[in-house]
Amino acid sequence: MAVFFAAFLAVFLTAFAVFLAVFLAAAFLAAVFLAVFFLATALTGFFSFFAGALAAVRRALLAGALATGFRGAGAVSGAADSAGPGGGGGGASAA
Repeated sequence: MAVFFAAFLAVFLTAFAVFLAVFLAAAFLAAVFLAVFFLATALTGFFSFFAGALAAVRRALLAGALATGFRGAGAVSGAADSAGPGGGGGGASAA
């Protein structure tokens, strides 16, 4: 009877140790997955906010540039896209 009990105890403890090892490994992997998931979510939110802020600055700069009459490189070179009086050079070709 003692031999049977010792064998049963050895098998039970071995199975329990294997179960515990697998359970702890799964818990560790789940913790790593959750940490990576939440970090990625936080970084995605941060970069989304950052991109939105940059887009707002870009829109403000573009609106300010358009409000002051800047039309790009054509305004400097006298191309036809800078429509002023007298055709394409602003007002320079009106005379």
